[in-house]
Order: sequence, then structure tokens, then C-alpha cells
Amino acid sequence: MKKILVSLGLLLLFSCSNKTQKESPFILLLTVGIKDFKTKEIIKKTDTLKTDTFTIGLHPLKKGKGFSAYKQLDKKSRPEGTVDAYTYIVDANNKDIIFNGYSDFTSFMTKKGYEITENKSMVYYSECTLQKIK
Repeated sequence: MKKILVSLGLLLLFSCSNKTQKESPFILLLTVGIKDFKTKEIIKKTDTLKTDTFTIGLHPLKKGKGFSAYKQLDKKSRPEGTVDAYTYIVDANNKDIIFNGYSDFTSFMTKKGYEITENKSMVYYSECTLQKIK
């Protein structure tokens, strides 16, 4: 009986871990808009990816500790009243998802239903265009 209870407890623990959150069918995007550089006033908004095609950069983190997926938004895409803005791929806790490399990012996007259709190598990062798999 104790073994059954322990087994059920472990099963419940693992089924409620962060791993299941990461495997949600949605891609969460956090947009951070800077309203004023002097006062450092910012706005944040989290939303799910709703487009069939999008472009995002895969940027290396300092000291080789993985990669972050984000892009700087152009003027017409920024939230109203902001002077600069960035969009990041985040987890359910609004934390930046850290990818181990390009293949880790590709695997993550494939699980979410997107495939990379173009990959441009820039000076310090890769710019990836993704398309929803139909």
C-alpha cells in the first residue's frame, strides 16, 4: 500500500512539474516597450503568437550560456507611446526561454507547430523566419 501511495505521489509530482508547462501548445511572446530612456519607464505585455509567419533572432547570451530568442520591433510594430520595443519568446512565468543551440530552438519550434523557412546568419546572431506547419 505504501508503495502505491509513493508511486502516485511521484506521478503527481512529475505531472505537475515545469516540464509540462514548457510543452504547452502555445508560444508566449513578451513585448517590452520603453516609454522613456531617462526615467526607464517600460510597459510589458504577454500574448500568444497568432500569426502563421514570423521572424525572430536567436542571440547568444554572455559567456556562452545558451541562446535567447527575441527581436527589436520596428516603429510601426511597437506599442503606442514607446520609443523602442523588443519581443521575447518566454515561458509561462514570463521568463526568457534559454535554448542550448540552434537545434534546441528548432526542436522547440517544431513541437509548437512551426518550421524554419529561412535562416540568415548576421554578425552576432541568426535571424530565423518561421512558418506554421499545415
